[in-house]
Amino acid sequence: MLAAVTVMVYAAGFDGNFVYEDTRTQVGGFGQTISVLGEWRGVRGLWRPRGLTDATYSATTAWAGASSRAAKAVNLGVHLLNGALLWLLAQRVVSAPAAVFALGLFWLLPVQSEPVTGIAYRSELIVGFWLLLALVAAERGWLPVAWLCAALAVTGKDAGIVALALVPAWLSWRRSSAWTRAAKTWWAVACVTPVLYGLLTLQRFDALHVQPPEGMARQLAALGGLMRVAIWPDALTVDPDWTHLSGWVALLAVQAWVALLAWAYLRRWPLWGFALAWTLIAFLPRIVLQLGDGPYERYLYTPLLAWCLAAGAALYPKESV
Repeated sequence: MLAAVTVMVYAAGFDGNFVYEDTRTQVGGFGQTISVLGEWRGVRGLWRPRGLTDATYSATTAWAGASSRAAKAVNLGVHLLNGALLWLLAQRVVSAPAAVFALGLFWLLPVQSEPVTGIAYRSELIVGFWLLLALVAAERGWLPVAWLCAALAVTGKDAGIVALALVPAWLSWRRSSAWTRAAKTWWAVACVTPVLYGLLTLQRFDALHVQPPEGMARQLAALGGLMRVAIWPDALTVDPDWTHLSGWVALLAVQAWVALLAWAYLRRWPLWGFALAWTLIAFLPRIVLQLGDGPYERYLYTPLLAWCLAAGAALYPKESV
């Protein structure tokens, strides 16, 4: 029933045609572009950054031609699958009603309309798919499978490499018995290979620039603005303007994030504190590095996994079930 409602809600946006970013999607950064109607690059092309995203574009075109409706249907299908994986994960963490609530919230939050109906933003959905698959495997103690799935998140987009940090964050928060000192060591060692491969493939060593402190603070302020829109979607837009963020606003944003983390810790709100930390880890590449653009609503897709769980647990605590 919930899935049917989700399909009906998003189907209203299927009538739109391709827009500029759909027909000229950036791949790997630094000016290299590819159309979502692009050609198949073979099996080897799947393993490069954004490889799976590119392959799904090509497969959709081969199957349905230049159909924006079909391309959006694929996006919706991946979103529904991600919700199902979130529900499987949530059942092990929160009560059954909370898991259903988290699923509905994740599927139907208005801020999700950008990654779900924006064809060019399918990469966010694919990163979310691999990350959720990694977390489900980690919950079952299958750490090698979890590592592989987390590493494959880069086939959605290069920033998906952060999944290799999010899975350990999840295991540490869950105090998993599988997360032993030996497991932490081999996980850290194993992460060196995909990180170096991604950097060498994209030749990005000379293009990586660390944000100045003020830039990091502005990114945190912008992230706070996005979180507000997720809660109260009165200003949804595909192109937010963050030029109004002054230095003082950025400084206050840093203090607010620190205060919220401290408050969650002192009040012993583990899920809310975890959601805050999870969000910061997910945004860490954009906070630390100069990536050429500001935060957009679609970048909340991964952070919302934790926030939906926290909201469900707050409304339906295990003790009340």
